Amino acid sequence: MFKTILRKCRMHYLLWVFFNSLGSIFSYWMGRLLPAPQKISEKTSGMLNHYGIWALLLAWVPIIGDGLPITAGWLKLNAGKCMVMLSIGKMLRYTALLLGMEIFV
Repeated sequence: MFKTILRKCRMHYLLWVFFNSLGSIFSYWMGRLLPAPQKISEKTSGMLNHYGIWALLLAWVPIIGDGLPITAGWLKLNAGKCMVMLSIGKMLRYTALLLGMEIFV
């Protein structure tokens, strides 16, 4: 029974990655529609200088993950790089889930 579920999960892997990435990319573009920041706090600019676009790899993490793409759009980070990082982060998430299922099933 679990092997059948695992086989179905593997078949849907690319759909999960695609649509989850699409949701984050939509959030990025919603952030672009927000008014431009008048002044960014030192804490925020320090984080951006330190982590930059790499922080978007964590967009799958619950609670903070939804805000990351919106903030990236609001700060007008490079759209292409953001989309790539968001997609890689989502792919890593589902790869880890599938590997975990294969180990424990």
